[in-house]
Amino acid sequence: MVGIGEDLERLRQRAVNLQEMMQELQESSPERIESTDRTGAVRVVMRQDGLPESIQVDVRWQNHIRPQALGEAINEAWQQAVRRRDETWARALKDSGWQDRFERYRSAPEQAPGQPAQPGQGQAAQPGPGTQRTPNAIAEDVINALDTAISSPGPESQPTHARGSSPDNGIVIMLTRNGQMSCSVDARWVTTQTSSDINQALRAALAAAHEQLRNQAASTAAFTGHASQLLEESLAMLNQMARFPGTEGRRP
Repeated sequence: MVGIGEDLERLRQRAVNLQEMMQELQESSPERIESTDRTGAVRVVMRQDGLPESIQVDVRWQNHIRPQALGEAINEAWQQAVRRRDETWARALKDSGWQDRFERYRSAPEQAPGQPAQPGQGQAAQPGPGTQRTPNAIAEDVINALDTAISSPGPESQPTHARGSSPDNGIVIMLTRNGQMSCSVDARWVTTQTSSDINQALRAALAAAHEQLRNQAASTAAFTGHASQLLEESLAMLNQMARFPGTEGRRP
């Protein structure tokens, strides 16, 4: 069991490094992106987290867009904002060297100090019949399993979308956490509304969708916190096993 403590420290450092790189990735996102549809009749603003901050139609929007095409124009403006964000983000990451560093990090072999690399680029080899798994092999599995659990919660804890609508259901906005958005507008309803009425309805629908996302995020945060606690407890147990060989099979 020589070197197990170093193995566990290496795994902890790996988790810290990955968290720091993810934080750097998030912070490099543009603070604010504005965009319009091709006619300029619809303007959207994207927040730094990739979600829509506002959607607004011009007072003379009907000079450029048919009522039944307003929802399509809103979606077009949003997709244009997404493209601009991605292009700006990609340039910032390239200039900072983030992507190269991340690829080097991911391709680096995961192995114990002084030991040959394990098969599968960091995935622990499956033990043969009668082979006793070492604490560092167990630690690798704990890291991999919890990393998957934290980044990809089950369907019950991560709904696919949030739905927000205006009080009269003239406008419905579907929104996901990763910034996918679609908007539908009732063509008959919109012909009876002023631009001010439409913008008020857009604000109400967007606020309702954001509220659903916040509620979903609170549920996921509880799951992630539990998984992180399990990670700490598991590594502490493995560290104890490394310092006192043979204790893993004992009962208190």
